[in-house]
Amino acid sequence: MVEVVKEKPQKVNENLTQDALGHSRNLLLALSRAAQSIQRAHSAEEVYHAVGDQIKSLGGEVSLFMLDDQRQTLTVAHTSYAPNSLQQTEELTGISALAYRFTLDPNGIYARDINASKAIYVQNVNEYVTAMLPPGLHLFATQIAGILKLEQGIVAPLRVEDESLGLMVVSGLSLNEDDIPAMESFAGQIAVSLSNVRLTQKMQEELSARKRAEENSLLQSAALEAAANAIAITDVNGIIQWVNTAWVALTGYTKEESMGQDTRLIKSETHDPLFYTNMWQTILAGQVWRGEMTNRRRDGSLYCEEQTITPVLDGQGNVRHFIAIKLDITKRKQVEADLQQAREELEKANLELKAALEHEQHLAHTDALTGIFNRRHLFELAEHEFEVAKRYGHPLSVIMFDLDHFKRINDTFGHAMGDQILERVTQIACAELREVDLIGRYGGEEFLIILPVTGAQRAWLLAERIRSSVETFYVAIGNNPVFVTLSIGIAEMGYETQDGSVENLIHRADEAMYRAKRSGRNCTVIFDSD
Repeated sequence: MVEVVKEKPQKVNENLTQDALGHSRNLLLALSRAAQSIQRAHSAEEVYHAVGDQIKSLGGEVSLFMLDDQRQTLTVAHTSYAPNSLQQTEELTGISALAYRFTLDPNGIYARDINASKAIYVQNVNEYVTAMLPPGLHLFATQIAGILKLEQGIVAPLRVEDESLGLMVVSGLSLNEDDIPAMESFAGQIAVSLSNVRLTQKMQEELSARKRAEENSLLQSAALEAAANAIAITDVNGIIQWVNTAWVALTGYTKEESMGQDTRLIKSETHDPLFYTNMWQTILAGQVWRGEMTNRRRDGSLYCEEQTITPVLDGQGNVRHFIAIKLDITKRKQVEADLQQAREELEKANLELKAALEHEQHLAHTDALTGIFNRRHLFELAEHEFEVAKRYGHPLSVIMFDLDHFKRINDTFGHAMGDQILERVTQIACAELREVDLIGRYGGEEFLIILPVTGAQRAWLLAERIRSSVETFYVAIGNNPVFVTLSIGIAEMGYETQDGSVENLIHRADEAMYRAKRSGRNCTVIFDSD
C-alpha cells in the first residue's frame, strides 16, 4: 500500500559528510546485492516478490504500482506490508490492497511522479493514500496510514530510457534525501529486469510459436527494432545474426559491420578467461545468464553494460540461438566509483587529521630535545601518582638530578654538544627505568624521576646505577674526551604535614640534590630532615 507524499526534494549536498556518505554507500551496496536477486527472476511476479523480499530484509516496506498498456490505470502489483495489516485495511474500506486498480488521473500526483525523470523524497502520507481511494473512502485515508504505520520515504519512477512502467514507493530504512541516487538506481534496475523479462518472454513466445522458416522475419520484427535496449541475436557459436538500432548506438558498429561477426568484436579484454568460461557454460546449458560486463566500442572507448543472455531452444530442447539484451550502465558505475573515491578520500583525511592531532598532543606532552615528558605534563602525572600513593598507603619516591658544570660544557664546546650530551644522559637514565616509572626534563639540565611503589633505599640503588653509567660516558672532542657527572637528590613521600602536596616532595628532592652538590658533586643524597 502507498505510504508517503512528496515534498520538493532539496538538492543533494555534493560535499557529503562522513556519516551521510557511509549510509549512502552501505545502502547502495545493500541494494546492489538485492538487485542480484532481482536479476535471477524469470517472470514479472518473481521480480515483484524479489523486490518485496529484499526491501523487507533491509527493514523497509515497498509498494509497486504498474501501468496498463493504455497508461490509463494503475494496479498495485505488489506490496510488502504484513498480511494482517492489509486485512485490517480491507475490513475498513472493503477494498483488497493487492491487485487493487484505480484510474490514473493525468493531472494527479501519481501521473506526475511516474512521468518524472528523477526520484523524490516524500513526507505527506494522507495525500498519497487519498489519491488512490474512491471519493467516498477519503475519510479513511488517515486510518489506513495509521494501520500500516506509514513513514516518509522515496518515490521513484520505474523507467527504461524514456518508457515509464510504473512507480516504486519505499519507506523505512532510515531514508533521507541523500538516499535518492541509490533508490533511483535501484528503481532503474527493477525496470530493466521487468523490461528484460517482457522482452525475453515475448521473443521466446514468438520464436517458439513459429517454424524455422519464419525465424528471420521474427528476428527483425518492429518490436525488437524499436526496443530501447540494445539487442543482439547470435547462433550457438556466438556469431551475430541480427542487431537492432540501439545496438548500433551502444557499440558504434553498424548492422552491416556487426552481422556475421563473432561477439568478440566488442570484447574489451578486461575480464579474465574464467569469467567468459562461466558465462558460456551457463548459456550452453540452456540457462539464462545475467551480469555486468565491460566491452569496447568501435572507437576504442570502454563502456559498462548490464546484460541478460537468454538461450532459445528448439522443440527437442537444444540451444539454437542466444538473445542478448544490453543496458548501458557506464554513468551508474561512474557514480558508484565517485562515491567510493569520496569515501576513501574522506577516510584518508580523517586519518591524517587524527595523526596530526596525536602529533600535537605528543608535542604538548614531551620535551622536544630529549623526547621525554616536559615539566608541565610530568607534574600532572606526578600529582596523580602522589594521590594514589596517599590513598592506598604505597611508598613513593622522587629522584632529581642535574649535570655538574653543564654551563661550562655549553660555553666551552657549544650548545650543539650540550644537546648531544643531554640526549645521551636521557637514554642512559631511561634504560634503567621500569615501565611504571616516569621521567621528564624539569629544567635546562635538571631531570625528575617519579618512582611509584618505591622507597628511598630502592630509589638510591636506581640512582646510583644511573650516576655510575653516566660517569663512564664521554664525548670525544678531537683527541680529548669530555666526561659528565650527575648530582642526585632523593626524597621519599612521608605522611607528615610537610608532604601535603607533590610540590613539597619535589622540593625536598631538589634540596637533597643541592646537598649532593655541596658534598662535592657526582654523588647521590637521600633527603634527611635532620
